[in-house]
Amino acid sequence: METEFEGFVIAGAGIAGLATALALHRVGIKSLVLEQAESLRATGGGLGVWTNAWKALTALGIADQLREQHPVLLQSFELISLDQGMTRNFSIQASDSGHELRCVKRAALLEALATALPPDTIKYNCKVLRVRQSLSSKYSSETELEDGTVIRAKGVIGCDGVRSVVSQGFLGLPAPTSAGRCGIRGLATYADGHGASPSLQMHFLNGVTFGRMPVNDKELFWFIVRNPPPQDYAEISHDPLRIREFSSSLLKDFPSQIKDVIGLTATDSLNMAVLRFKWPWDILNNSAYKGSVTAAGDAVHPMTPDLAQGGNSALEDAIVLARCLAETLNGRSNADNEGQIVEKALKKYVDEMKWRWVWLVSQAYITGVVQQGSSRFIRFIRDNIALKFRSPKDMFIHATYDCGTLPTVNPI
Repeated sequence: METEFEGFVIAGAGIAGLATALALHRVGIKSLVLEQAESLRATGGGLGVWTNAWKALTALGIADQLREQHPVLLQSFELISLDQGMTRNFSIQASDSGHELRCVKRAALLEALATALPPDTIKYNCKVLRVRQSLSSKYSSETELEDGTVIRAKGVIGCDGVRSVVSQGFLGLPAPTSAGRCGIRGLATYADGHGASPSLQMHFLNGVTFGRMPVNDKELFWFIVRNPPPQDYAEISHDPLRIREFSSSLLKDFPSQIKDVIGLTATDSLNMAVLRFKWPWDILNNSAYKGSVTAAGDAVHPMTPDLAQGGNSALEDAIVLARCLAETLNGRSNADNEGQIVEKALKKYVDEMKWRWVWLVSQAYITGVVQQGSSRFIRFIRDNIALKFRSPKDMFIHATYDCGTLPTVNPI
């Protein structure tokens, strides 16, 4: 069955996909989001949302709603080496003019994005098999689904994660590389309140990193990073009870108040994954657009979580991509050359974001190597140089980026 759509097909209903759909909606461009799951997927509990992402959420019109749901404004970033008994505290509010960092529930963010979209924008149980250029003069792309449906549209935006069919199957981008580490995330609930300070804390011990951020007065988002992944990773990662057991074993030498979070975490919030990233030269040497097809978020620039910028940068992509499309397409809709106009907009988007992607993936990887390293040399660098001499400005420079606003244009 073939169908035609007067807009853009977006593969994937994660943060990148829903944010891109909402950004396009704000500038009057139609989109259709195809998600292979039966409903929104919100594994992993929460994510740190920094100043740069709040600018994007403001442009999308959902920032104030999320602030009300997540009232804790984090005041500091604490790096604690339990190996050396050393602590370094960086004030988030005192750096430059101050940064906004809140821990936002992933489910709340996805729901806020989805609710703001027009009805029937998201289609579930839709698995994208392949994307190709269309021979039609009006619709320049075709998306084929597993059930045989073919959707002709103005273009396709791949927001389908690290195993992206769009970016790897059509754009030809290299698959992400394993960072040699695995991450576990969860959300602990304290019935009587956790009493944790409003800070992002990271503890290092024996090659294991434990981090935590309060969401509100009763919920605490936490994560563990360990290298390398366990040999039976494939079995553990699909069994929440085994993830819980493995997490407890990793924290056996940590203080009791840290170990307690595992027992207070619901199994449905547990998530375990191998950390993957793109080498910066893979981004520089390969084009993230071809014709009327491009990608955003993890589909084009997956990074390790060491800067807490994966979801944040996906929100940036959404704003810049929508703005480039709106400014290029506005008033120039023409069936004879619309494919060329769309391609021009996608080139503008990639050119604007490419070096931002390179910087983020590089800095995240280097930060992770220093923070996570278990060798004596790397631990010396972390404890005697990184912890002692890094300034707040250096620590938070990734959050100073401004993705800009969305233009007010006529619908196309």
